[in-house]
Amino acid sequence: MKEYICPVGQDKLKSFFENIIKSDHLGHAYIFEGAKGIGKKTMAEYFSLVVMCDSHTPCLKCNKCMCTLSRTNPDIVYVDKGDKATINVDKVREVIKEIYIRPKLCHRRIFIIDEAHLMNDASQNALLKVIENPPEYAIFVLLTENKNMLLNTVRSRSMIIKIPPLSNEEILKLSDKKSQIGVMYAKGNPGKYLELLDDEEFSQIREEFFVEFTKLFSKDEYSIYSILDFFLKYEERKESLFQFLISFFEDLMIKKNNINLPFTNEDKKSLIEKISAGITNKTSVNLLSVVLDADREAAKYTSFSISMQAMLVRLWEEIHD
Repeated sequence: MKEYICPVGQDKLKSFFENIIKSDHLGHAYIFEGAKGIGKKTMAEYFSLVVMCDSHTPCLKCNKCMCTLSRTNPDIVYVDKGDKATINVDKVREVIKEIYIRPKLCHRRIFIIDEAHLMNDASQNALLKVIENPPEYAIFVLLTENKNMLLNTVRSRSMIIKIPPLSNEEILKLSDKKSQIGVMYAKGNPGKYLELLDDEEFSQIREEFFVEFTKLFSKDEYSIYSILDFFLKYEERKESLFQFLISFFEDLMIKKNNINLPFTNEDKKSLIEKISAGITNKTSVNLLSVVLDADREAAKYTSFSISMQAMLVRLWEEIHD
């Protein structure tokens, strides 16, 4: 078993977990909400350690902690969609059978449901019956990117815990390897930061993006085709491309409208200031709106080439109108 590393940051959450147990206010159902990569699974594991350990610190030395860390604790049940698109009602019924098996090692049993929003209505309603009237030892932890995708009846019977982003200082503690660009784009998301650390192309494509995309603010209308070629060259990296686009136009709007927020692209501050001087406040808002619309269109599996061309034409018209 590899050495357990306590989650970086989230001190308020850690204290909260310990306090609700020590004060005997432990509930039966929790929803951990947060973006992909924010650390929902990590915090669910920490929560499990705190609940299962006799000292509730956790000690990381007792048999209960060791079993929890090695995922051999019979009182912790992990549920996910497996190779299916959803968590169907049959899978939930299997879990319900498990719920009425009393704890074997600890005083509690914890049921962790990953991507709980992938439960359909039938699955959620089946689970709701035991959430409403659970055995005294049962605790449910539902992990989701969006609590609003869960039924209101499930939400109303659960304590919702928002997993907050980490500070930049905390993010930098995640690895001996450092990346300031990774910090800027991760925006407090530890999973995203670690992903960017391993993405050798990200910084190089980003530099190309700024060289190409700023041509849009020149008088040469044919620059649209050069920029389009750049997007098509990196079509497989369209998620990264939209990160660059959205963050750039967010920074432009922040600067133009004197909004008290930091730039994502802090290293491009002089370029952002130069471009913002040549557009109006309204234009800065409209440009971001065009890019966000294009992002939604691209997510609908429409032609990437057509979506990008339409976006570039709309941006050109906004800039040079």
